[in-house]
Amino acid sequence: MRKRIVSAVMLLFIGSTVMSQSIANVSGNCFKEDSCFASSQIYKTDYIFSTVKNTYLSARGKVDLYMTVYSAAPLPKNIQKKTIFANGKYKQPFILLIHGGGFRAGCRTLIANECMEFAKRGYVVAAIDYRLGWAPGDDKKYCKGFCFDGACGLVLNSPCRVGLSDSLDFAVYRSIQDADAAMRYIAHYADNFNIDKRYLYVGGYSAGAITAVNLSYMNQKDLNAVIPKAKAKLGLYNTYGNSFTDKYKIAGLFNNWGGIKDTAYIKATGDKVPMIAFHGIDDSIVPLEKDYPFNCINGAYGSFTGSKLIYERLIHKFPGIPVELYVTYGKHGIFDENPSTDRKALYRIQKAVCFFNRVRNGDKTQKFIEIDKNEDDITYDELIKASPVECDAGGLQQKQYVPIALN
Repeated sequence: MRKRIVSAVMLLFIGSTVMSQSIANVSGNCFKEDSCFASSQIYKTDYIFSTVKNTYLSARGKVDLYMTVYSAAPLPKNIQKKTIFANGKYKQPFILLIHGGGFRAGCRTLIANECMEFAKRGYVVAAIDYRLGWAPGDDKKYCKGFCFDGACGLVLNSPCRVGLSDSLDFAVYRSIQDADAAMRYIAHYADNFNIDKRYLYVGGYSAGAITAVNLSYMNQKDLNAVIPKAKAKLGLYNTYGNSFTDKYKIAGLFNNWGGIKDTAYIKATGDKVPMIAFHGIDDSIVPLEKDYPFNCINGAYGSFTGSKLIYERLIHKFPGIPVELYVTYGKHGIFDENPSTDRKALYRIQKAVCFFNRVRNGDKTQKFIEIDKNEDDITYDELIKASPVECDAGGLQQKQYVPIALN
């Protein structure tokens, strides 16, 4: 079980707030493979970004959804009060990270270490909770190892609940609604978080990656076609959960063993979102190419397409779009350890940070790396040899983004 990160000290702000907190001992460039902040320099605060109904098994009860924001810049306790940053012209890129758990389990603390690693490299990061739950139906008989309890984790041997009316499709749709609400919230309060709205990224793991992929490449018309009853029962995907109507554009996708119903929905100019992805060749939960998901031999949930077909669709539909895919032999969740202590898990984050940095500087590299070795056997040094972490494409200086406010 991953350890939870202890909350950093939060500051109380009254009225308009001037951020004059020093961020000490900073050297070198941010947005690169190495940290430019220590963990002790990262602030962490929780915010309610959405209040929702239509939860699993209940259409009436209201639930507050929280995000935890991590940043090297001090965070306001009262988000509604205007924040004025010293050196305020120096903005930071942002990434929304979404946890996995099969749309039936998990919580935002599961990816606290991933959030911390991005924040140590200069990002403002938000991890969100989203509505979970769906009835498995036939998967008790046909799908192995996919049962969850209500806690924040996977229970391999607990009995699945059957005979309920809710569906996996609705669970996916709710997650997209909640992720969109989080992005609208961030877009609305971007200045108070010191975020550069030109550089808003999304990423996720497993179910969270599926949510991030759909948020990046699907619109309401597409979702209506894939999940015909969801709009009528759950509402529009991009107006639910809060009253914010702020527009945002996703600048890049960090896809960790995620997928989409059909890559044919990646078709419009607005879908031209650069992607970096990681996927196991032997993944039977979310297939690398196209297959039945969740180990389901009876095809109860139809077919599903994974990262490799998304990669191929992007490079053929949008020539010149930056996109990278890394695959190795392994099952669902390759290199899914604590990135603060496991270098192979950190490799994914280093790759993502550098990919986004190069894209911001106009790089248009398209790269597919297949490592002919099992994930358990490969070493970090072998990963680096197969594909080095390359951040430079002109280079963004740390001082251009992160506010270093001196007392």
